[in-house]
Amino acid sequence: MLPRQIDGPKCVLGECPVWDPARRVLSYLDYLKPQAIAFDERTGRTTSKPLPLRAPLGGLCLRRSGGYFVFNQDGVHLMSDDLDILATVFLPHPSFSEAPPNDVCVDAEGRILVATADRLESRPNAGLFLLSAHGAWHPLVTALTVANGPTFSNEGNTLYIADSPYGLIYRFSVDAQCRALDNRQIFAMVPPEEGFPDGLAIDAAGCPWSARWGGRAIVQYSPEGRELARFRVPARMVTSCAFGGEGLCTLFITTASEDTPDDLGGHLFQLAANRPGSIQPPAAL
Repeated sequence: MLPRQIDGPKCVLGECPVWDPARRVLSYLDYLKPQAIAFDERTGRTTSKPLPLRAPLGGLCLRRSGGYFVFNQDGVHLMSDDLDILATVFLPHPSFSEAPPNDVCVDAEGRILVATADRLESRPNAGLFLLSAHGAWHPLVTALTVANGPTFSNEGNTLYIADSPYGLIYRFSVDAQCRALDNRQIFAMVPPEEGFPDGLAIDAAGCPWSARWGGRAIVQYSPEGRELARFRVPARMVTSCAFGGEGLCTLFITTASEDTPDDLGGHLFQLAANRPGSIQPPAAL
């Protein structure tokens, strides 16, 4: 099984893929050249629009009432299905000036968690926040450097998150209201020669799939942290992944550009997964 490139714009750094099952659209962001891209699986067409937001763009999620939320250092912005920014709906946390949003996830109840990344990628200024319905930011995890890929288990009682520069994927226990994370454990350690753990997705069997920044791969783990499979990607900088397509059996993969002739980084890829996946629910806000 080899990933297949999807025709569309070449990103500087593609990130935050989100599958919309109702419209059968995979949307994602260019983290450094602010734009939103949408691949319509029914037509095979890809559209993109520049966004009037400051880079980096650090998160994308669906809304139950339609459209998307986009996250950056200036707060949370409402985006339409047509990729137009409509309004800024929540102000940023004060720490976003030094550690802006980097990735987001949504739990089964529609609550949003926002992971951040230190601008220098070297200081423990980052963490994970819960965004309340009133726009308040509640810190859940602190002292991370570059937090990536927050993802819930299918049961919702476990959260996975990577601290990329340290090559670690952590696992936390989650309380019923998603107001506290405890029982922090190292789920996986990634050797530097294999790249850095970036975005994450969960399949229907509860197995995390990890994108490898600098590692040209997607790695599938068992729920216990054992490597099950490794899929080579024709791009060195693999940033994130999300399940979608018919029966959620397609893994969509985002990548970042690299100025070498044999590297296809910056493009979106799709991979026929070896088992169906799970998708992130829409936000209730």
